[in-house]
Amino acid sequence: KLQFLYFIGVHMDIGLVACVHQPPKPVGGKAITTCDSGLEFTCPPELKEAGFPHGEAKFAFDNVHVNPKAKELHGEHLKQVGADVLNRQNAVIYLGGKRATPKRQLLFGTPTDTSSGLMHMVLEGLSKHPEFKNHTYKATCYTLGAGKDITDLQKLDNDSGVILESLKGPPVISGVTEVKVNSWSELQKVCKTIAENYTKTFEGVLNLPDEKEPFPAYHPDNIIFSLRVFPISQSPAETEDGTFEQMSTDTEQNSVTLIALGDSERPALCGIEQKTLAGYEDQQKTLSAVIGVLGAIRCKRLRVPFGKCRLMHLLKRAYNAEKNNPYNDENKPTFSLMILNVFDDGRNAEESYHSLVFAKRIVNVIGGSGVGPASRDLAIERWRLEQDIVELKDELEIVKIVHGYKPSIYNQSKPVQNIKEEEQKKISAIVLKRDKERNIELEATRSKASEEAKTFIDGEQQKANQNIQKLEKLLSEKTSENQKLNEMRDTKIKEYDKQLEKVRKKRQDEEEKTEKLRKDIVEIEAQLSARQESIAQQKEQLELLSKDHSKGRELILQGRLEAKSKREKVAGERQEQRKKWLAEIKQTNDKALASVKELDALRTKGGKSVDENEDTEASIKDEIKSVDRFLNQLISIEEPHTKDEKTETIRKQLHEYFDTERKRCEVRLAQELEKREQLEKASATYKSKLNDQQNRVKKDQMADAVKKEKHLESLLEQVVQYLEHGCRMVKIRGSERKRYLYISDDRRRIHSCEIDEDGAPANKKRPTTTAYFKDIRKITLGQFTPNFRSYEGSKGTTRPSDLIHDVDGAYNRTPTATVTPENLGQYFYRSFSLEFKKGKTWDVIAETDSDFEAWVVVLQRLLVNKDEWNKLCDTRKGGVIDPAPTMCWGDPLNLTGRQGADRLMAEEAKLCAENHITPIQYINIKAQIIHKAQLGFVTVYDVRTLSTLDLLRSRVVHDFFIAKKVIPQPNPVDIRT
Repeated sequence: KLQFLYFIGVHMDIGLVACVHQPPKPVGGKAITTCDSGLEFTCPPELKEAGFPHGEAKFAFDNVHVNPKAKELHGEHLKQVGADVLNRQNAVIYLGGKRATPKRQLLFGTPTDTSSGLMHMVLEGLSKHPEFKNHTYKATCYTLGAGKDITDLQKLDNDSGVILESLKGPPVISGVTEVKVNSWSELQKVCKTIAENYTKTFEGVLNLPDEKEPFPAYHPDNIIFSLRVFPISQSPAETEDGTFEQMSTDTEQNSVTLIALGDSERPALCGIEQKTLAGYEDQQKTLSAVIGVLGAIRCKRLRVPFGKCRLMHLLKRAYNAEKNNPYNDENKPTFSLMILNVFDDGRNAEESYHSLVFAKRIVNVIGGSGVGPASRDLAIERWRLEQDIVELKDELEIVKIVHGYKPSIYNQSKPVQNIKEEEQKKISAIVLKRDKERNIELEATRSKASEEAKTFIDGEQQKANQNIQKLEKLLSEKTSENQKLNEMRDTKIKEYDKQLEKVRKKRQDEEEKTEKLRKDIVEIEAQLSARQESIAQQKEQLELLSKDHSKGRELILQGRLEAKSKREKVAGERQEQRKKWLAEIKQTNDKALASVKELDALRTKGGKSVDENEDTEASIKDEIKSVDRFLNQLISIEEPHTKDEKTETIRKQLHEYFDTERKRCEVRLAQELEKREQLEKASATYKSKLNDQQNRVKKDQMADAVKKEKHLESLLEQVVQYLEHGCRMVKIRGSERKRYLYISDDRRRIHSCEIDEDGAPANKKRPTTTAYFKDIRKITLGQFTPNFRSYEGSKGTTRPSDLIHDVDGAYNRTPTATVTPENLGQYFYRSFSLEFKKGKTWDVIAETDSDFEAWVVVLQRLLVNKDEWNKLCDTRKGGVIDPAPTMCWGDPLNLTGRQGADRLMAEEAKLCAENHITPIQYINIKAQIIHKAQLGFVTVYDVRTLSTLDLLRSRVVHDFFIAKKVIPQPNPVDIRT
């Protein structure tokens, strides 16, 4: 019914990979080992004794892996599949092998870890490609076997899946669930569902069979996963729920197909079960068809047969061989890969040899046998049939001897005419005899079981009673123990509460003492200042009293002389003079009384008590009254009638009184000076402790700042080493060219070389272009040179101000895609130009923001900074150093209309415009840095980590803050030096 369909496949190629696995329990030693050309087979001694037809053989493979993981296979063979599929190339990957080889686990992973499968890794690489969002996708996964019904692995309860065959056309899959996916999260759900469902469907054949199992499970169905890619304009029809849809006939642009071939081994005693035999024959037919197609592609034959089985017929579209497909001519030749899985022990040597023959015939189809399936070795198949016949004969002999069985068909003198009728007679007799024996055994078993049950129930009842008594006793013991434990727990809790209360009280007392000490220090300082004021006031009073005493004495002497000589003449004048004296004495007393009142007010305000030796208002008044008593006698308005001796006595009394008061004031002054010295000593001790604490904190902050600067220097050195290794860049010169740029080992040159298909440098030892650092005149950040302008032309519509965000700046986490004149402006903040002294320029675009930051920081370090520049200067110039090249943006950023621009001063606005910093960025950075400066020194590393700026602009902002004294200088000598 199926026809041979052909197409020209000269340009396609296929990879052949072998994976050698070690079973969990190897038996019989090593049968398969690796060699230079691929794998080498050595027949185990057990098979050699049984007459195995082959002793040793070698098989060629492109690559061989021993006990591989899916990550290793993906990294070496399938890393570019996702990108190639989106570049219009179909991909078909086969995984084959016998039962229990981890072909399905390698392809689909496990339900607990789908990321360990090749499907997960291929789809992840596809979803991360920049072109992923420009297409729509439909995923299907089903099993294909000998029958028409197929199992839907995305929805196990879907029973409508079927393959429809037609004489007029190829078979068609119908009723299989198809899922529309547009994101990586949806693809992850598909991988999870498939892993869970294939594990349930193929659970019986995922592990090696038990040796005691006579007829191990056999599941020859193939698992086919297909992800079809549609252009964004061709949207496939969706179901009402928007998630699942039935398989449609929409023509996809291209696809990626992953196939886990069914179990290839020959089932035990093949032919006894017709269903197993049909599945085996269909699977061998499928494997032979796979050999025909892949062998034709591998051997570069002009025609490739696709009509030998339904599986290969379904893959015609994947190989661009379907008639009237509009995408056949546009798609690239299909990428195919066969991954063959074999066990290396002697127990699995026979089926492993068949698998190796299968791979060998892919390499050279002409070498296959003309009799039997091309996927298996004819000599081994014949040997296996002979072994099965011998085994069946041995089984028959055992039955004859043990059970007395007499065959009525096999080994008879006369052939039996109707074998089926004879078989039915024997089966009926066996069934009757078996039923009779079964009934007898059943009655005996029932009677025996009833007696044993009665005995067992009685014994169990006794045991139950004993157990109940034991449990009751144990319960009472446990209850008492529990009560004791509760009491101990309560006691411990009370003790812990007491200890906790003591600790809390002790801590509270310490805090109160500390607070009291602080208050005492403040009070001592206040007392000291009050004492100083009191001493000054008392000094003033003492001076006033001394002056009054000397003045009064002089006046008395003068009065005595005048009284003796001119008493009669100047009686009137003396009266006026005496009046003046009384007024002055009264005025002096008022002043002294006012001073004492002020002193009392200060004491009351300070909350201090009055000492016994200190003057008060009452004591001063008493003194004034006592003075007034003598003044009436000493100074009289009328002429004195007393004798001079009495006046002299009064004068002496006043002199003694004033001397006593002077001595008392001097003693009090000495006491106040002593208290002042004590307070000054206590204050000096407290200030020294404060200074020590401040110096210690300052020292720690300085050490932290130095540590950050050293860490920053080590990071810069790592960045230089990273650029010595190099990275991918886009070079603009008339057109966009992808190049690999790196710094030479002596850090004097920049090299540029071409990139191969994998994105790696083609030949770093022979770069295509080299530039010396000493020839660089200027470094312009942004896209301002003529090369950028001419390449963009009038197609570019993106402005720098549209790319920079008020808060996050120009940060962009998306890698640079293919550069075109239309999207050139989107990578403005990843571009820079190296202008040389002879007029030429290098105009490049970094792949990521981190690469751009690395290049500008390293160029700043190696070219602009003088300390590094001096090390790299040519010594033959006799000490003459060329001026360092400048690094700046081509044009300042336009801040008009920007949020926060009105809050900037003129110098700040100039800084933001020249370095392309938004006002909101600068304001946020300034607030954070000021807050940070209150806690310690601020370094360039702090500015970089606290802001969204790169390291270059962080250093500019840091230097600006120090120049404007927004933050303190960490050290008089710059820490960076």
